[in-house]
Amino acid sequence: MATPKPLLIPWLIEQIDSGRYSGVCWTNQEHTEFCIPWKHGLRHDSSDDDHRIFKAWAEISGATNADASVWKRNFRSALRAKGCELIRDSKNDAANPHKVFRLPKEQQQRSKEQMRATVKETGHQEPVGNLTLGLPMSIGSINLYLGNDQTFQGSGQGYFPAAGELFMNQDFLQSVDNLNIYEHQQVLPTEMALPDMIPREELHSADKAMAVDPEIQRCQNFRQQMNETMVNNILCTQYRVKVYYRGVKVLEKLVETDAGFSVAFRPANMAPLSPVSWSGSVPTCIALPSPEEVQMHDQIQIKLTQRILEKMGDGLEVGVKGQAVYGLRRGDSKVYWSLCKFDKTGIPREVNKQEPEILYTMKDFTTGLKHFISFGGESPSFSLFFCFGEKWPDPDHRPWEKKLITLEVILTSLEILKMIAVEGGASSLQSVELQISDSPSLMETIDEWMRSLD
Repeated sequence: MATPKPLLIPWLIEQIDSGRYSGVCWTNQEHTEFCIPWKHGLRHDSSDDDHRIFKAWAEISGATNADASVWKRNFRSALRAKGCELIRDSKNDAANPHKVFRLPKEQQQRSKEQMRATVKETGHQEPVGNLTLGLPMSIGSINLYLGNDQTFQGSGQGYFPAAGELFMNQDFLQSVDNLNIYEHQQVLPTEMALPDMIPREELHSADKAMAVDPEIQRCQNFRQQMNETMVNNILCTQYRVKVYYRGVKVLEKLVETDAGFSVAFRPANMAPLSPVSWSGSVPTCIALPSPEEVQMHDQIQIKLTQRILEKMGDGLEVGVKGQAVYGLRRGDSKVYWSLCKFDKTGIPREVNKQEPEILYTMKDFTTGLKHFISFGGESPSFSLFFCFGEKWPDPDHRPWEKKLITLEVILTSLEILKMIAVEGGASSLQSVELQISDSPSLMETIDEWMRSLD
């Protein structure tokens, strides 16, 4: 017989209690509220560890044949279906993205009864999470001196209380009144009460405002990212470059410099490419692999791909100048481009060889973003799609995946801006759960930015 699917809430409580998932912990003494790390998979510092709890539920519920974004969406849907309430949404926190949920009412009562039974039986209260209380913070190397020469050494990945929560739990603090926290060897003595630094009323009112109106936080995050994207009226971005041979990804590289990049093919008997960029900076060189390196098996595909590569010369260069992304073809093999992977216009657009040409501007992006938030429809692109040696968009409407050599270039700054602007940071705009918020604050922020671009 097949193993029955476990119930989500008991399973989740067991996982939180186990402490095996970094950042997954209780945030109150009653064990009725819990924290789940919620880092977006498109962030540059994303790793497999960020999706472990979502993957674990996917495995136990029999839905592993999907990617991490689907695991997360299914996990969120399961929490909602079982009555878990989202009480703090900090997924856009730059240092520690997370969400805090509250158990359904019937389970809250059970947890409180279990906690009271534990206290009655043992005579002391159970610690909350991996340490004691809980709001996620990353504060480097930490030593907790608990008195009586007992020392706890933490990595900074543990969970510590919000100031308001810390002083609401006086019964716990009285049991550890020798507690001192040393951060980077600087003493924060117990008599230095946090409410003296941050009034309790302000903390509670701020928490309440963030819980009631997450749009305020979204607007602030958007404005901060906007300021990082346009510095001194110059577009600042990294590039995530993906190379495909007939729809199969053969190379991916993150270009972490504003200088842009060049793409070319260099056989073993040729000198490496050393481009001098028209933008005044030296771009990152990306060498395309040969058919042999990627182990192609179709002989016709091998022959045609090799022919395009050999005619590529100095290839393609992409970079930024001012508020625009430019492209320049340096080789004999023609290069075509589009802003959409599913472009159905059938009108090919060739990258200029004579001088750099504008491919995309910040004003194009912001205009599209504003229209999308207001009216829906097609979302603005944060990617460029190139095709080497074959016309694109295809006059015969052949799909992009059928082309021999293609390139997808993701402008990471624009990707983050759209992720923030779209409610929930959805990874797919086709998701039925996508919610668009027509917030005046966000629209005013975008309008203000557009005026600054004129």
